[in-house]
Amino acid sequence: MKKFLKIFLGVLFAALLLGTFVFLWQKTRPVKVVYTIVQPKLDTLKQFVVATGKVEPRDEVLIKPQISGIVSDVYKEAGQMVRKGEVIATVKVVPEMGQLSSAESRVSVAEISLARIRPHGNTARQGRRLGRGVRAGAHRPPESRGGTAERQGEPGDRQERHHQPL
Repeated sequence: MKKFLKIFLGVLFAALLLGTFVFLWQKTRPVKVVYTIVQPKLDTLKQFVVATGKVEPRDEVLIKPQISGIVSDVYKEAGQMVRKGEVIATVKVVPEMGQLSSAESRVSVAEISLARIRPHGNTARQGRRLGRGVRAGAHRPPESRGGTAERQGEPGDRQERHHQPL
């Protein structure tokens, strides 16, 4: 049995080796070219060229927006001509949380400082509601308003003004 197996494997190996040589010999033989004869006629030539490669522009300009945000609409296509000042896209501005919180804190600080400057709230609105006119800065003493009572037009000054000749 062992002898039969050795002979069988030897014959199989020789057959595979011989088959490989025959296959390679047939592949290396020159192929006969067969030409067909066609009668000439008038027709349109259609030729297509398939090529791979990379297209590089002559001039390339990097576009960098001055603000950060999300591009919502694009009005131009890649490779399309653009003139100076022409709108290319619209950007939806999304404020950053850090900037938004700092702006809110600046608003609250400004409101607090305004409340300190006007101790009784908005005196001009309160005066109009009560029916009397209140000038801006009337809650400050005359010295802090930058002049004397005569220059600012205090109520006592109005009587003297009416009696002066024009």
